[in-house]
Amino acid sequence: WGYVLDGNDLRVTFFDVGQGDAIFITTPQGHQILIDGGPNQAVAEKIAKALPFWDKSLDMVILTHPDADHVTGLVPVLEQYDVASVLWTGVEADTKIFSSWKSALTTEGARTVLARAGQKLVWSRDPANAFMEIFHPSASSIAGVKATNDTSIISKLVFGSHSLLFTGDITKTVEQKLVSQGVNLRADILKVPHHGSKYSSSEAFLAAVSPNTAVIQVGAKNWYGHPTKEVLSRLGNIPVLRTDEKSDIVIEL
Repeated sequence: WGYVLDGNDLRVTFFDVGQGDAIFITTPQGHQILIDGGPNQAVAEKIAKALPFWDKSLDMVILTHPDADHVTGLVPVLEQYDVASVLWTGVEADTKIFSSWKSALTTEGARTVLARAGQKLVWSRDPANAFMEIFHPSASSIAGVKATNDTSIISKLVFGSHSLLFTGDITKTVEQKLVSQGVNLRADILKVPHHGSKYSSSEAFLAAVSPNTAVIQVGAKNWYGHPTKEVLSRLGNIPVLRTDEKSDIVIEL
C-alpha cells in the first residue's frame, strides 16, 4: 500500500459517539485515519474540532462492518472531507443508511480497498516496527456469513514498542478461531469487542491479548446493558477506560 506515515509520535482518539465506534488516528506529519463513524453525525463534528479549520482531508477511512452504529457517521465524513482511500470488507447490508454509504462511496470518488487477512498498512520506513496488520476477515471467512458482526475487520496497530488491537464487533466465534490459529493478538491496548457484549471477550481471547489497558466504546445507559457484568468480570484487574464515563479517550504514544 506504500508509505503513508513516518514519525515518532502517534495519537489515537476513541471518540465518544454514544453506542457505537469511532476511532481517530493521527501522526506528527498530519496523516489521519478514521476507523468507523458511530451511530450519528457526531464524529464529523468531533473531527472538525480536532483538526485545523482549513484541513478537510483524511488519508483513510476504515469501515469494520456495515452495521448502523459503525457506518452512519461515515456518510457525512465522506461528504464533508476529501478522503483518499476507504478500506472495508465488501460485506453489504440491506439498510437505508448502508445504501447512503454506497452512494457516497460512488459520488465522492475515494479509492476503495477490500480488507483481507494478511494485508499490512505501512506508515514508516522501518516497517518491522511501525505498521497496521489485518487479521480478519479472509475471503473464505465472510462467504455465507449472516452475522455481520463476525465479518468485522480486526487490525493490530504496532508503533515501536506499543501496540493496539482494534476488534470491531466480533463474537467469541471469531475470537476462538484466531486463538486456535495462533495469531499474535498480544497488544498493550485492547478495544473491547462489541461494546462489552457478553458474547465477546472470551477468557481465552483476553489471555491471548493480555492487554495493559482496555477501552470500551459504549453509550451511557444503553438498551443493551453494555458493558455487561460478565465482560467486566472477565477483564478482572485490567484498567478499563469507557467513553460513557470518560467521554473522548486520547492515547498518545
